[in-house]
Amino acid sequence: MIFKVKNIDNDYRNLKNFEVFLFYGPNIGKSENLSKKLLKNIFKNESKYNSLVKLNDINADSSSIKELGFGSDLFGDKKIIICKFNNLSSVINIEDLKNIVSTRSSKVIIISGDLEKKNKIRKAFESSKFFVSIPCYEDNFYEKETIIKESLKKEGIYLSDQLVKMLIDSNDRDRNFLNQKLEKIINYYKFKQTINSKVLYEIINDSKTIDIENLVYNIFSGNLEDFDTLYNFLFKQGVNNITIINACARHAHKLYEAKFKSENCSIETAVEQMKPPIFFKHKKNFINHLKIWNFPLLERVISLLSEIEQNLKTANNNQHLLSKFSLLKILLKARKLARYPS
Repeated sequence: MIFKVKNIDNDYRNLKNFEVFLFYGPNIGKSENLSKKLLKNIFKNESKYNSLVKLNDINADSSSIKELGFGSDLFGDKKIIICKFNNLSSVINIEDLKNIVSTRSSKVIIISGDLEKKNKIRKAFESSKFFVSIPCYEDNFYEKETIIKESLKKEGIYLSDQLVKMLIDSNDRDRNFLNQKLEKIINYYKFKQTINSKVLYEIINDSKTIDIENLVYNIFSGNLEDFDTLYNFLFKQGVNNITIINACARHAHKLYEAKFKSENCSIETAVEQMKPPIFFKHKKNFINHLKIWNFPLLERVISLLSEIEQNLKTANNNQHLLSKFSLLKILLKARKLARYPS
């Protein structure tokens, strides 16, 4: 069953009797925002649901929902299972979800990216009166305006209608990227106490740089969960593979430089000495990278990225796959290092 939901708080009375929900679409930020509000309402209004389990591509397989979805936990509380998968068909079993509905044993919230009309999971949700399907497409003008004004109001920041419209017109199809711009506006305002059209223009047009930087930090942190979303978004935006590879190489060089500085002072002091400075939002992650990546590994990464860049310049086909596979190798190494630091 398809529900077109804009405000979970207002629509919750129509949703509370359902057990299984699918949030999908290209607007990942909207899916995440609406699913969080649904979760908040469940906890607020239904005392029997006090146990939360999060599943993703790393910690789940096709049997996970079946194993977790039936019965209560040790304290007699029913579970809410949050699922965020890149490949739904390999993990989601419709029959398991039907059994959860019939037993009312758990609530399952599934968050996905865009799904084609012929996708089996999407079709099953849309055709069943027991499942809730909530498509999340680009926010309209009013939704974007509301997000902007409410976010800035919380920080005591006022933008003229002209600047608000300028921000709305920046064509953010995913709410996450509008939120990133708002974060930069808030940070800038706290420092300068003013925002004009020139500054806003620079923030809007710097959005791809922000997205690339987020991808780089995800790679060197070993964050597999968001890799596909960030990488594929940049690819669709037309960002060149070599641009991403070079951004990763610059980050590896920065780590190498900071690690060299830290031999004569603390890591925190070394980071403070970096020029240009590390953006404060990323400082904690940058310090963590310094702790898990040693000199030999950084040298190997720099060498690998240089080799990939040369291969991309000569390869006519499969550039996207070559780049993505190489970056995944670095990410998986980081993931291992984060668990077993060198």
